[in-house]
Amino acid sequence: MKRPFAVIGFSMLVGSLLIINLSFKMAIALILGAIVIFFVFLLFKRLRKYGVIIFSLVAIVIYSISFLFAQFHYYDAKENLQNTKEFTGVVCQTPTMSDYAFTYIVKCDENYKIRYVTKDDKFLLEGDRVKINFNTSEENFNDDFFECSLSSKVYFTAFENEETTIKPLNIKDGYYSNIGKIKNYFSSVVDDYLPSEAGAMAKAMTIGDRSQLNDRTVDYFNYSGTSHLLVISGLHITMWSLGILKILERFIKSKKLLVVLSLLTLLGYSAITGFGVSVIRASLLVGMVIISKLFDRDADSLNSIGLALVIILVSNPFAVYSVALWLTVLSTVGILVLSRPLNQFLQKFCEKKHIPTNGLISFIIDSVSISLSTTICTLPVFIVKLKLLPIGSIFANIIMVDIAMLLMVLTVTGAVLHLLSVSFFTRPIFMIVGVLSDFLTTVAQKIGMASWSTISVSHKYFEYFLVALVVGVILGVFLKKYNKNIVKHIAVVLSVTFVLLTCYTSSYDYNNPCVKIFFTDDKPVIIVKSRDTSLLIGTHKKQYLADIKVMLNNHNEKSLDGIVVTDNGDEIISQLLAVYDNFGVTKTYFCNNAPEIFKSHSKGLVGEITLNEKVMIDLYNPEKKIGISTKSKRMVFIECEDEENIFEFAEKYDIIILYGKKSLKCLEIVKQSNPESEIIVSDVNKQMTIYIE
Repeated sequence: MKRPFAVIGFSMLVGSLLIINLSFKMAIALILGAIVIFFVFLLFKRLRKYGVIIFSLVAIVIYSISFLFAQFHYYDAKENLQNTKEFTGVVCQTPTMSDYAFTYIVKCDENYKIRYVTKDDKFLLEGDRVKINFNTSEENFNDDFFECSLSSKVYFTAFENEETTIKPLNIKDGYYSNIGKIKNYFSSVVDDYLPSEAGAMAKAMTIGDRSQLNDRTVDYFNYSGTSHLLVISGLHITMWSLGILKILERFIKSKKLLVVLSLLTLLGYSAITGFGVSVIRASLLVGMVIISKLFDRDADSLNSIGLALVIILVSNPFAVYSVALWLTVLSTVGILVLSRPLNQFLQKFCEKKHIPTNGLISFIIDSVSISLSTTICTLPVFIVKLKLLPIGSIFANIIMVDIAMLLMVLTVTGAVLHLLSVSFFTRPIFMIVGVLSDFLTTVAQKIGMASWSTISVSHKYFEYFLVALVVGVILGVFLKKYNKNIVKHIAVVLSVTFVLLTCYTSSYDYNNPCVKIFFTDDKPVIIVKSRDTSLLIGTHKKQYLADIKVMLNNHNEKSLDGIVVTDNGDEIISQLLAVYDNFGVTKTYFCNNAPEIFKSHSKGLVGEITLNEKVMIDLYNPEKKIGISTKSKRMVFIECEDEENIFEFAEKYDIIILYGKKSLKCLEIVKQSNPESEIIVSDVNKQMTIYIE
């Protein structure tokens, strides 16, 4: 077998989709079944030739066992933490700050991590050892972080209060402290020459330090599909490591010394930027390329990716929950598998049209083929997980990637010249960096904020399309030997279907009012959307801006026309200011008296709001009941706290959404009084989109 690691690694990745959705007993049955089939293949000589199946079974068994052990470790750690009131650890990442909170990632001595959120700056640096007194209340202990946090081994989130505190021990951790010093030196140099958003972007692109980057700038890059430029990934690792390797080849003749120095450089840069999932994957891949130089052989890229997957998934089986891992792997596979055929197709097209394929045209063809190949292969992740179709990312990547690489090179060059005290050249270089940074931000903003750049694909028809896509691929593989053109025909049919489906759903979403719901604090946060008008209802205590932003991003909402504030507590003032800054809010409605700071923005107290000619919102008591009406339908949200009082809300509505602790008990009561209504018991762990045309 030519690519054993590729078979094992990708089998683990695909098998993970099955194992993470199985119960413990079913997982054990899967492992035993795979072991039995494995021995059957070994016993019969005729079956031994199917080495791919044997390796795949071994991979699934290894991953399954690793995942089960990791689950036991997680729950043991959680139980230990619940019984622990005090523990020590080290700040292992650069602290991040926003308009509403400071966040520290603390690696505990028990080998798990805590995300500590506080309103006040504790002036802690990377490498500082700390002691945390922990309050294990429901507020601080949220099961919701399982999928999104375990992928990065951040197991728990602590919100500071009177019982939960963090204190420095005035002791430095050698490893994290030295890494922090290097980062701080680099940051101070950049800040001296670019004390602005341009400098923050330069630091994010070179060493992965996003602590000073404006949240809105990050949103622009997310919307434009170029957020990978702000996260250390394969682009950064490959550029620096292979670039330094080529430079060293001119001065060092010994292959062994060349490989050692290159690997040390790779290891050092990976340590400075943090050993994240994308960094490990890229480092292993580039490491294979460097080592192959020693033996005068070309590294097999797919085999290298497979080896990286084996190491990542065995060391942290929860990494499959990370969208970044899937995007990284699929984009790399896309470049390896599709970019060359696309490049050849574009080259032939230009030749037929008598267009010279040299110079600028050749550069454009290379950029387009790479951008298209990565976009095509990552579409399933965007559709299934993010429910978005990144149309604008194709154009944004073509324009921005090469400019970003130039910015990174110039930033590091300027820092090195500053270290060598060659300040005559340093300032002009950083002036160019500033111009490039502003250019990238402008492009990301113009493309990312355009209405056409991302299309929501939350409609159920896209799920049917994915099934059709899988069936089409299988048919293409099996029928290719009977008809050479069958693959082209299937590709054309699927492409046309996808375009027509996208146009239909986009038109449907635009012309039909819809309500999008998610929960924080077990309270609904609602977006009412009709045409180009969006209104956010719900700002609760304990709710952080990050929750709102995640929800808006997931629903492809880039701006808001108004906010209905259902709780006017002091705790949400800074959050609302940040919402203004980030989402361009023009109208604010309050359910109680507006705080003084908002009186100039406030539209007053609310009872009814007319969103447009199609939608009206009735806020009878937003904590208990929210009504939404169109010309043809009426919808109501009811909080179920008491079965006896549910009748007072049981009016005639087309759609009744129940939430709260007693929603299931109230379901039968509401059904009896509203037999013709559509009744939905909301799930606080899921987001919903309901059309109310």
